[in-house]
Amino acid sequence: MSRLLAALTLLLVAAPAALAADWAPPQTVALSSGVPFRPPAITAAGPGFTVAWDNAEPVALGSLRAADILPGRAPLTRTLGLASGEFDRGTVAALTYTGGQVVAAWSFSCIPEGDCPFALRAARWTPGERATRRVPPPGDGTGFSPRIGATPGGGALLVWQRPGPGGQTLRADGRWAFRVDGRWSRPGEVFPGREGLEERWPFATRGGVAVVGSTRLASVRRPGRGFGPVEVFPEAVGTITTETAVAVRPGGRAVLATMLSPGRGLVVAPWRLLTASQDGAGRFGAPVRGPAFPAYSVIGAPVLATTGDGRAVAAWLRRLDGPRWTVMASTETRPGGTWTRPRALGPTTRPVGRPAIVTDGGGRVTVAWPQRGRILARTVGRGGRLGPTERVSGGLRGCGSPALARATDGRVAVAFTCGGDRRLAVAIRGAGA
Repeated sequence: MSRLLAALTLLLVAAPAALAADWAPPQTVALSSGVPFRPPAITAAGPGFTVAWDNAEPVALGSLRAADILPGRAPLTRTLGLASGEFDRGTVAALTYTGGQVVAAWSFSCIPEGDCPFALRAARWTPGERATRRVPPPGDGTGFSPRIGATPGGGALLVWQRPGPGGQTLRADGRWAFRVDGRWSRPGEVFPGREGLEERWPFATRGGVAVVGSTRLASVRRPGRGFGPVEVFPEAVGTITTETAVAVRPGGRAVLATMLSPGRGLVVAPWRLLTASQDGAGRFGAPVRGPAFPAYSVIGAPVLATTGDGRAVAAWLRRLDGPRWTVMASTETRPGGTWTRPRALGPTTRPVGRPAIVTDGGGRVTVAWPQRGRILARTVGRGGRLGPTERVSGGLRGCGSPALARATDGRVAVAFTCGGDRRLAVAIRGAGA
């Protein structure tokens, strides 16, 4: 009987996606006649959005480009980088909007990599204007996988990785207090003395508070201070964990989430969502155990965002049984509290890709993901209330790799690739939707 009820629940919440009623038809930003695009990056930028992508044509001459998408205007495209080599495979570009300008950071390497280590590059521009100004790279200019976020007063925080001693380990370094005159302050390490950090570490900023996550570690920086590393998830030692997701609640308290399995080696035990949150004094409390799932059912790491009242929402890709896959979501019952029963956001069919997540202007969370060649989206409101599942990619097929951004007026944009990753498109949802 319990299995029957579970199946009925999935059917009720996983109805086929309808055409998007609240989203404008997707707008094509770029087309590729040859080499596929890589997953794009997107940020809100004043009255519009800016999207960046890798347009590597021909292969030996990589080109990193960005387009400003402003209301009532055709996309304004600019070339950010041009080099004989390959751009960093971890990220296409990191984007933020601060002080009335878009700031982009990226890295690339010559071929072969041994003769030319990864180099950092940065640029800034006013959305809608053609002029692009280069920003001198921080430090000695070496590093890769940059992340960037806005800080109060028109500044930006840049965090990146660079080789450790002997070039065999990785260490994350951070710079802050960027000013629009193009100067950076002196760098400091995010995890002093720590090496061997994973490549895909998460990063989030809000109101000047920044948090960097790593397996069993977090480092939080508050305005006017440096990063302070702290151990989290002590029970994860010796277990199998996914990558960590991070978010900053309204008011500046960080929250982290991961999926944990107590299995050893090739033995995988049931998975469980595990979260840790800062209290009012900035300390991380004891981890909160969330929903549990059968072994081999969770694929990849969760993504994380917070609603307007501070409750975290986690979404992840899950295999239900056999060929049935879906995107699941769960919400905290209160900030730092227990989690609601997970619910399927979309149909239970494959193939399904990893979701993207963002908080919109109405205090809700929007989740977007690729499924059967379409981009689907759904909102999670306060209390975990779900909106309808909508198909935001319109009639486009073969779509994947969504990225989300929210404008200050509440509009949400999703950038994605279609047609074998040879078309870059953007769909926008209005502020009142």
